[in-house]
Amino acid sequence: MIRSSTGINLPEKWGILNESQNSCCASIRRSGGRVNGIVAEVSLSPASPAFAYTRHDGNCEGGEVCLWKGSGYTGCEDNYGGNVSNYAGRYYVDCASTILNDSVRSLNNYGTFYDVTVYENSGYKGAEITTAAGSSRGASLGVLREEISSHYW
Repeated sequence: MIRSSTGINLPEKWGILNESQNSCCASIRRSGGRVNGIVAEVSLSPASPAFAYTRHDGNCEGGEVCLWKGSGYTGCEDNYGGNVSNYAGRYYVDCASTILNDSVRSLNNYGTFYDVTVYENSGYKGAEITTAAGSSRGASLGVLREEISSHYW
């Protein structure tokens, strides 16, 4: 291990960069078992869904919340791979004239890691129901049946 001047242990296999090896980066050199210079810290955590894409293509796939106008996953369908703070002005992808806002009767969370929460109002406000990753609600949206206006992963 190489210990940086900021106390970060770096694997020996990373080697030492200098300007001739990588002209885009600041010079880093090894001196007495320590790395001197600028060291960038790297975080290796899964991407937050807040930064995920918002797919809207009519194909209900892994990593998405799928919404249906009918109970039991029937009728018009829509799908998203990211947060949506306001359903107003959105339409089901396979029923272009049917408004999504306040019309959802069933949903499936095809996410693999994250729960999805649906909200009564836009901006992630009001009554809410959370559905675990890999779970669904075919007829159990309760008071939010036909009242959902936003969702958040």
